[in-house]
Amino acid sequence: MRAISPAALTAALLILPVAGVANGDEVMENMTVTASRTPIPIAHAGASVTILGREDVAASGATTLVELLRDVPGLAVSQQGPLGALAQVRVRGAEANHVLVMVDGVEVNDLAQGSEYNFAHLNLAAVERVEVLRGPQSALWGSDALAGVVHVTTVGSDPGARGSIGVAVGTNGTGQGGARYASGGFAAYADWFETDGTNVSRQGAEDDGYENLTIGASYMGRIADGARLSVNLRHVGSENEYDGFDFVTTGLPADAAHVTEREALHVSARLEVEGRVQHRFSLSRSDTDNVNKSGGVPSISRGTRDQVQYQLGFGNAVHALALVAELEREDYDQRGFDAGFGNPNRDLDVDARSFGFEYRFSAGAVNTSLSARHDDNSDFDDAVSWRGGIAFEVRDGLTVFGSVGEAVKNPSFVERFGFFDTFIGNPDLEPERSESMELGARLTGDRYSIELALFDAELGNEINGFVFDPGTGGTTAANVNGTSERRGFEARVVAELAPTLSVHASVTVLDAEQPGAPGTTTEVRRPERSGSAGLRWKQSDWTVALTANFVGEQHDDFFPPAPPFRERVTLDNFVVFRAHARWQVNDALALTADATNLLDEDYEEVFGFRAPGRVVRAGIRFSF
Repeated sequence: MRAISPAALTAALLILPVAGVANGDEVMENMTVTASRTPIPIAHAGASVTILGREDVAASGATTLVELLRDVPGLAVSQQGPLGALAQVRVRGAEANHVLVMVDGVEVNDLAQGSEYNFAHLNLAAVERVEVLRGPQSALWGSDALAGVVHVTTVGSDPGARGSIGVAVGTNGTGQGGARYASGGFAAYADWFETDGTNVSRQGAEDDGYENLTIGASYMGRIADGARLSVNLRHVGSENEYDGFDFVTTGLPADAAHVTEREALHVSARLEVEGRVQHRFSLSRSDTDNVNKSGGVPSISRGTRDQVQYQLGFGNAVHALALVAELEREDYDQRGFDAGFGNPNRDLDVDARSFGFEYRFSAGAVNTSLSARHDDNSDFDDAVSWRGGIAFEVRDGLTVFGSVGEAVKNPSFVERFGFFDTFIGNPDLEPERSESMELGARLTGDRYSIELALFDAELGNEINGFVFDPGTGGTTAANVNGTSERRGFEARVVAELAPTLSVHASVTVLDAEQPGAPGTTTEVRRPERSGSAGLRWKQSDWTVALTANFVGEQHDDFFPPAPPFRERVTLDNFVVFRAHARWQVNDALALTADATNLLDEDYEEVFGFRAPGRVVRAGIRFSF
C-alpha cells in the first residue's frame, strides 16, 4: 500500500478546503442536515429521511458502510465479491453514480470511478451517524445528488475528553484495530482492517484479500463572538486483490493476480459567522488515486475536486432564505497501455459555477420549501434544477409530506473519455435529467416511529455504459432514447416492545425499467422486492442484536465470448443474517462478538461473483 507523502499532506492542509456540516452539537438525532441547507427537524422535511445513530451503528454487527445500508429502505446494494470489491448503492432504482456521498460535509464521490462512491472502503469504526436522504436533491447539492444523498458523520468533538482503543480478530485471517479520541473541540481517529478474503470466481480457488487504513482529524471551535471555525482531514489508503475475466471460453471471472491500490485524501475548512445575517464560507478538496495492476501493466486514474462555497442566510421562525454561490473544478488524469482500442492517456478538467437558493416557510402545522440551482458548466449547456416540498402535521405525531422536482446529472469522465479493457468513452454524451415526485407519511409515538412513501421518477437521456461499438469491436456509452421509469413503495418501522427489547423492519417494492427493443427492459441489479428485519435486546451490561436482510430476484447482464455477446440473466433471491453481541464488563472494558452471513448463505449480487461466506469476529475495546 502506498503511503501519502509529507509534501502532499502539507499542501492539502495549506489549502484548508469544506465541512459542509459540523460535527458535535449540531448533529442531533431528531434533526436532518441534508434535507435543507441548514439543519431542520425531521418532522419539517418534505422528503424521506433515515437516520442511523451511534447505537444503531455499534449494534449492527456490520464492518463497512455497505453492510449497514442494507437495512435502509429504498436502497439496492450490490458488491462484486468479497470485502474491498466494488460495492454500489442504488437509490430508488437510479444508478450508483446518481447518489451523492458526503463524509463530514465533504463530497467524496470518486471522479476516477465514474463519479460514484465505492462504499466498500468506508469502515464503521469511527462512524457516529449515517443519514440517508432519498429523492432528487440536485437543487440543494448539485449534479451527483440526482437520486439522493448519503451523509456520514465521524467521531466529533466533545466538551470533555473521551477515547477508546480496540482490536478484533476473526475467520479468513481477518484483523481490525482502531483508536479514537475527542476533547475540547478536537477529535482524531485511526482504523485498520485486513483480511485474507475468500474465493470469488466460479473458476479456481484463489482467495482475494483486502486491507484498509483510515485516519482522520477534526477541529471545531469558536474563534470570536458569533464566529465558529471547523477543519476536517481524512485519509483512506486501501489495497484489494481482484480476479480477471475469462473472455475466451466462459465470459466469467477467473483467478488472476490483480491488485488495486487506492489513496484518497479529503480536507475541508468552514467558517460560520452568526448574527441577524448568517455567513458560511467553505473550501474543500477531494483527491483520489487508483492504481490497477493487471498482468504487471498498471493503469492509473486520478480525480480531484476543488470547491469554494459561500452561503448567506437570514430570516426568522416563519421565513428563512439561504443564498448559495459555488465554484468547482474537477480534474481527471488517466494513464494506461494502448491496446489498440483508443488512447487511454488523458488529462481533462471541467469548471462549473453554480448559484442557488432555498426558501423555507413554517407556520403552525405547515412547513414548505422551495429550492433551485443554476449550473454554468464549461463542458455542457446551462442547467436548472428545482425542488418543492411540503410537510403538514395532521395531528400530534402524524405528518404527511410530499415533493416534486427536476434534477440533472452530468456524464462522468469515465463515461466520456474512459478506457479499460475494450471500453471506449463517448465524448458526445448528454446530461441525464430526472423528473420525480413522492408522497409519504410519518407517524411517531413515545415508543415507535413509522415512515411510508410512494415515489415515481422519470429519467430522460439515461446513459447506458455497455453499448456495442461496431467501429472498434468494443463497447462504449450512449444516451438511451426514450424515458426510463422508476416507481415504488418503501416503509420503515422502529418500535420499542419493552424497555429491554426493540425491533426494526423495512420493505421496498420497486419497478425500474428502461427503454429496450422491443418495449421496456427491467434495469439490472435492482430487486423488485427487498427488506430487512432486526431485533435488539439490551439489559444491564449486555447488548444482543440480530438482523436479517432479504433480497428478491433481480436481473443482471452476462457478456459471453460468443454471439449474442450480451444476455439477461436472473439472480436468485436470498436471506442473509448478521449478529452482534457486546458485554460491557465495566466502564472501561467491553467485549464484542460479530458474525456476518451467519448461516453461510451461498448467493450472488453480481453475476459470476460469489458473495463472501460466514465471517465471525471477536474483539475487545478499552475506553478512557
